Amino acid sequence: MAQDGATTGQVQVWGGTIWAPGTVGGGSPSVITPSQITSDQNDYNPTGWADATLIRLSGDSSIRAIRSFATDTSGEIKTLVNVGSYPLYLAPEHASGTAAQRISYFEEVFLMPGQSCQIYYDGTLSRWVPINPPCPGYRTDRKSVFYDMPVAHVPTAASADTEMDIFGSITLLSGAPSGTTVPFAFWDMNSGATASGGAGTFYPQTIEDMAWISGAHIVARAFVRSPATVSDGTNDYYYFLRIASNPSSGFFDQNNSLGLRYTHDVNSGKWQAYIRDNGGTDATADTGVTFAVDTDYELLVTLNKANTEATFFINGTVVARITTNLPNAVAVGPSQQLEKTAGTSARSMKCYRFVGAAIGI
Repeated sequence: MAQDGATTGQVQVWGGTIWAPGTVGGGSPSVITPSQITSDQNDYNPTGWADATLIRLSGDSSIRAIRSFATDTSGEIKTLVNVGSYPLYLAPEHASGTAAQRISYFEEVFLMPGQSCQIYYDGTLSRWVPINPPCPGYRTDRKSVFYDMPVAHVPTAASADTEMDIFGSITLLSGAPSGTTVPFAFWDMNSGATASGGAGTFYPQTIEDMAWISGAHIVARAFVRSPATVSDGTNDYYYFLRIASNPSSGFFDQNNSLGLRYTHDVNSGKWQAYIRDNGGTDATADTGVTFAVDTDYELLVTLNKANTEATFFINGTVVARITTNLPNAVAVGPSQQLEKTAGTSARSMKCYRFVGAAIGI
């Protein structure tokens, strides 16, 4: 039954001093079908965007990014649907977009052909925020590769029932949870009590290389806890999470690789984002995040299909993007390692989860 002063199909809306008739959803649905997206989009504002409730998107085979959308009223909700033949993705906190039109999220949001996703504009954040993205954690049942290893057991051979493999001079161990500080089982990437040595993991086992650069959007992710002591010039070590052409190699500097890395005498002891090209030249970025002891980190590195941009996240925040010194179009895989380089005191990097993914067209 309609309230006083409202007709059927209306609701009473508080106007600050009186109740007045209003419509559910703010008006009739408006559907737009913009032209195909053939380049990465900044401040995306196709004709009809302001009033659109459903936006029928399509892109080309380069897996295009939408980096920001034109602003709208706080609380406005829009539904994006991919009606094309190729994936699209939303790139959060991209500096190419106007600040108040950017996207706030802890990872890139993929929209595969036939999938939909809602976004809303948060006027307090001055950001667009996705709602229930269809490919959480880069997992999709479409054309893709996905590896995800929360700790279960340490693989012992290539025939073990896991996609992950191990490398390094020190045996990868497993550990049990021990209270609130270490609440989960973990892999122990331990350096041992020697001046050199370490342990690492990579995907996939036996084959080594997961995907081809320029053939897919490639992802490496790790949930780790840092050692109890920093690298300090006496007992030195390094750790990296990276996408690399030789993922079972533990060298700190490896051509055709990109990732997040730490050692005490690089980037003033802060996490560093980097890309190293085929000729051995680095492009680096200061993440601004100081490496702290006994601290949990969620690390995420992605390389777009066009091989024009790498994105680096720490704890759900974009900390760097690099667009130079890109690797060659080669086969690569995700990799992580702790390696000791000086001193005889053991150091331990705990890994709770390790993820690799590649999304193709």
